[in-house]
Amino acid sequence: MKESKPKVVVVWRKSAKANKRYMTVFNDIRVDDVLTEKRNPLIPNEYVLDEVGVGSSFIIDYQHKYKINKYNTL
Repeated sequence: MKESKPKVVVVWRKSAKANKRYMTVFNDIRVDDVLTEKRNPLIPNEYVLDEVGVGSSFIIDYQHKYKINKYNTL
């Protein structure tokens, strides 16, 4: 039986000067796949990653910390 990987939660901005933050939750993806620069990345390389957390508990924490109502799940 295949082990399920923990959720990876990423809070990001589109530029360094942007105030609006977005949150994306990845299922069954390793943290290294999100953080490393690739030709076709999961999050574009020019975006600024503010926080990265492993585990579903970070979803609620980051929603309160950054006042995010909606998030994408991939």
